[in-house]
Amino acid sequence: MHEILQKALLRTIHDIDTKFSLEAFNNRYISGSTATIVLLVDGQILVASVDDSKALLCSEKIKSALGDEGASITVLDVEELTRGHHPDRDDERARIEAAGGFVRLWGVPRVNGILAVSRSIGDVHLKRFLYRRPADFNGTTMADKLSMLPSSKAVFTMHSADG
Repeated sequence: MHEILQKALLRTIHDIDTKFSLEAFNNRYISGSTATIVLLVDGQILVASVDDSKALLCSEKIKSALGDEGASITVLDVEELTRGHHPDRDDERARIEAAGGFVRLWGVPRVNGILAVSRSIGDVHLKRFLYRRPADFNGTTMADKLSMLPSSKAVFTMHSADG
């Protein structure tokens, strides 16, 4: 089932990118967007990210207080579930350069000296240098694969940032 969800989510992101890009091309818009999607299914979390938007998992943890017998405190533990797609990451730089692009530092590393992120929805003028499959499924391993995390006693916080 997780593989089906991953494929469906990738297809949805691809469809959004295609429709947005077509509209942008037809109207000569020079713009794009990032996205983070979190699905909660059967007590499991599936996280997909496009570029530098963030997903954080905040969960309660009970810790024993030092010096107090039997006393404990509840603390929040925060885990970053996404890894930003930036042009200066070795894997992203290699992919950009293999597609004929380059990474130039202009305040921050940028694709062809323009875009500070290496995957996006839209950004038609740079599409050939950006990843064809814009989304990553990230989690504790931060690999380009499906990542499912237990969701009990968790509070989800989304933070979106435009690089």
